[in-house]
Amino acid sequence: MGTLDSKVAIVAGGGTGIGRAISRLFAREGARVAVFGRRSEPLREVTEAIGADGGTARAVAGDVGVGSDVARLVAETRRERGGGSIVHIGSALGSVAAPGTIDTPIGQGVPEFRRHLLKHRIPIGRAGHVDDIASACLYLASDAARYVTGSILAVDGGWTAS
Repeated sequence: MGTLDSKVAIVAGGGTGIGRAISRLFAREGARVAVFGRRSEPLREVTEAIGADGGTARAVAGDVGVGSDVARLVAETRRERGGGSIVHIGSALGSVAAPGTIDTPIGQGVPEFRRHLLKHRIPIGRAGHVDDIASACLYLASDAARYVTGSILAVDGGWTAS
């Protein structure tokens, strides 16, 4: 039995990077996943990978900045359950407590000197991995976090605490 059995998850940006890792982990944990994003090809790749692993997923193309796209997404995935979770992910540069340097194609585009400085400023001594963020999201979306609300969870290797 998975942590998210019988739940529906909408993962915006689910075709690449952190969103891809969240989509795959949530599906492995039993959620039916709606993978949402602007580019159809990465969405298709993720839903095929989830299906190959035995999970359930559907690709929904759209842009979170377009109201009609979001309304269509919700209409296509909505399950009346009486509750749910919203997990918003931001950068440590936009908020004191949020993901720090994460190894994604975007994170790998940071010049090597800056990556070296950041690595030495992160107390655990490494950049984060997309699975580090996905695991934190799994907790927040699970019943284990049912009393957690309005909180900021720093998933940054101790960077903002140092």
